[in-house]
Amino acid sequence: MKETITDSHILLLYKAWKLRRNCAELSTSVKSASITGGTKVKVALPDLAILERGLSATDETSAAGLFLSWSRHQNRTNLSPNRKPRIACVATPRYGHATRQQTLLESQSINHSSNDPIHDHDNQLDLEFMHALQDVCIERYARLGLSIEANPSSNVYIGQLQAYSEHPIFRWHPVRISDLKAGGPINLYGLRKRKIDVTINTDDPGVIPTTIRMEYHLMHEAALERGYTKLEADEWLNCISQLARTHFSDAH
Repeated sequence: MKETITDSHILLLYKAWKLRRNCAELSTSVKSASITGGTKVKVALPDLAILERGLSATDETSAAGLFLSWSRHQNRTNLSPNRKPRIACVATPRYGHATRQQTLLESQSINHSSNDPIHDHDNQLDLEFMHALQDVCIERYARLGLSIEANPSSNVYIGQLQAYSEHPIFRWHPVRISDLKAGGPINLYGLRKRKIDVTINTDDPGVIPTTIRMEYHLMHEAALERGYTKLEADEWLNCISQLARTHFSDAH
């Protein structure tokens, strides 16, 4: 009979997932006399006390037991002489659901002993969840005073952007504060209350044919393309320029 997944199961998996900040290789050696303390252990095993209590939980009824079981599996897999890195191919279905061909590919890639690519897909709910999770992270990082380094031309050349006006800098640090209105395209789920600091950079001018002046010019044009006025674009970029100078002064 198939077991029903309950909230307690989900909570247990979440607690085990949080333990993945601990080193998988070292966590399976917690019984060793050499694992007694020191800087290395404190850094590699911040949850050592929890893992020690979970050593007896071989039936995987605790978060520590689940994590240690996963760690042992990881260590066995990593030691396999025939093991090679597997490529993951994640598709976004055009019609909101996986095709029969995609489903077949995913079912065939379950074999852990194979070195063939792993196939998976993101549906609309996955994309919405990732969007919301990104908003939570942006808000958290903004509160912490962190900043995002944007390299517009590099992102267009290398990434999936079709135009500079699609760059996520307009989401990270909107031109207008009113753009952060809950329910709007930039704050779809109402999870954000503030902009996050950003800087505009060139990445590698030796590879990407650009300069700082050109990057600012391109983002100015992108702002106009999105419907902002010249004054709004000027003030927005002046603000970003000042942020860059402030961060440079703080770091040097």
